[in-house]
Amino acid sequence: MPGGSRASRVVIAAAILAVLLAALLGAWFLTGWSDVRARQATTETAPIAAASARAGELARQLRGELDRLVEREAKRPYFQYQNLFHDPRASAGWSVTPSPLASGPDDPLVLGYFQIDSDEHVTTPAINDEFPQLSDLKHLVEQRAFRDQVAQLFAHQLAPERAPKDVQLAQLDPPVVHHPHPTAKPRGITAEAAHDGTSTGSSAGSNATTIASARNLTNTAQTVQLDPGTYAQNSNANAVYGAGTRTIGELVGTGTSGGSGANANGGPDSESAPGGPPTGTPTVAATPTGSPSTYHDPVQPVVHVPAPRPATSSPITISISPLEWKTLPFTAGPALVAVRQVATPDGNLAQGFVVDRAALTQWLATHDDDLVAELRTGSGADSELAPGWELVVHPNPRTVAAAAHDAATIATGFIVRFLVIGAVALVAALLLVWLVARTERYARERSQFAAAAAHELRTPLAGLQLYGDMLADGLGDPNKLRDYARRMSEEASRLGRVVSNVLG
Repeated sequence: MPGGSRASRVVIAAAILAVLLAALLGAWFLTGWSDVRARQATTETAPIAAASARAGELARQLRGELDRLVEREAKRPYFQYQNLFHDPRASAGWSVTPSPLASGPDDPLVLGYFQIDSDEHVTTPAINDEFPQLSDLKHLVEQRAFRDQVAQLFAHQLAPERAPKDVQLAQLDPPVVHHPHPTAKPRGITAEAAHDGTSTGSSAGSNATTIASARNLTNTAQTVQLDPGTYAQNSNANAVYGAGTRTIGELVGTGTSGGSGANANGGPDSESAPGGPPTGTPTVAATPTGSPSTYHDPVQPVVHVPAPRPATSSPITISISPLEWKTLPFTAGPALVAVRQVATPDGNLAQGFVVDRAALTQWLATHDDDLVAELRTGSGADSELAPGWELVVHPNPRTVAAAAHDAATIATGFIVRFLVIGAVALVAALLLVWLVARTERYARERSQFAAAAAHELRTPLAGLQLYGDMLADGLGDPNKLRDYARRMSEEASRLGRVVSNVLG
């Protein structure tokens, strides 16, 4: 029983240590693994969080680019959406010049400009069907493809409603051609001057147009007032250019000897030109070939276009709505389109431009910081670019793979630490159990030794006590006293050996 009791105590101690060790290791594993999972989630989602933050930042930058684009385009006069136009801020006379957009978009984010009338007829400033030489010949194929796509895909959606004409279009009399004096250099404006509102010729004078300063315009509704003559020129830009081209062509063909419309020495012959310009009518040069906005020969014939006979002399009001973003179908997918409505006495127009999605993608590629940016239709809080468009930034696959590897490394490191520490704790527990068992064995051996020693000590002591009592009390055979004394000596020697063994 004592041995079984001692063995049970070792088992109990081992059980207690096992339960305690399991509880401690289990609690540590649960709390540590929860922390590992949280760190793994943070590590794995870090690229996504960085991409989301970068998406918001890129969206704000790109919105700024689009806002600046809209602000610039809102300042553009409505008549620059046609191939030829007359800019009243640059010339007081009768003249037409190529639109700044005649050579294609001047902003890398713009794919092309368009104008749609109420009959769904689409025109672009880079194409002049009546005078092909004025078109953007370098990009004619692309410009025609752009116009065809606009006409086929969304012209019917943007075509304005018909409006009754409240002012009759001013009609131009046939132009009269005169040869200027060789030293007189014709005056005209370049496309650049027309674009920024400066004039290389004379000031606007009496034909000045009441227009809000372009530099102060924002993307708000505008009201433009034009004098009837200016409005007539912009409404008949091709007619002005075409009339000048035909008349100059006839003049060049007949020469200066006896030709109609010019005297023999090349001077003006107003009498031979019935219906010529009235006194004081400004004259503006129009070149039939080459660039119509510049002059290389100061003695070219000059087209004198007489003042029109407008139905009214009151200023003509043009209403222009703000540019609005729309998502419309296009060949390569949905396109971001800015559109404004222009109300004129001769009908309403829809003007706008298509944002080049490839240019946006290229812009993003230079700003995405090794991320993968994507434009798509949708709506996001911070990543919205325009109504119906949002910017989505995906983390780089290499970054995602590296984050996954780091997350796996976190879990592996924790498991390795747990196993090592668990093994150490288990060894320590086993060592403790071994010490307890060894202590119990030593205790058992001591108990056995004490019992044996007590037995060995009692035997000689009993003999000594017996023979001592017999001698003290005079018991036994008197003749055996020497024998009794000898036995007492033997027992004493035996006791001494027992004591020596115990001490040893």
